[in-house]
Amino acid sequence: MKNKSMFSIFIGFFLFSSLAFSDDYIQANLDNPFQFTIGQTVQIESENLEIKFQKIIEDSRCPDNVTCFWRGVLIIELFITKDNQDLGAFPISDYDLPALAEKDVFSEINVLNYKIKLLNEKDGVVEMKINKHVTNQPTEPGSSHNGQG
Repeated sequence: MKNKSMFSIFIGFFLFSSLAFSDDYIQANLDNPFQFTIGQTVQIESENLEIKFQKIIEDSRCPDNVTCFWRGVLIIELFITKDNQDLGAFPISDYDLPALAEKDVFSEINVLNYKIKLLNEKDGVVEMKINKHVTNQPTEPGSSHNGQG
């Protein structure tokens, strides 16, 4: 009997901890900065929009307390879904890099009618902000531009 009670307590604790510490989805709002890490998905329920921090494409930034010739760059890949439709993967950078590797990479991208900006990254935690705006050109999956034109 005692073993069944201990087993029940263990199962209950396991289920509770699985739910309590599941950080795969983060709720966010337009116009407010949010933070997430690789593998996490930000949900903006009012827009039926999800943005997943898919992977780090490049991190060549100069380490702290080191003098470097060039500051380096962080480029991450976001996977975006709107209204349950996959829009594709989009690179975004902490620094504007036109014509990098034959592809423009910017710190701000426009996807449909959203402006997505990478604000900061520290120790694997990325801070971003999403604003809604009106655009005449829908962005194709996998493409990006800085929205200045």
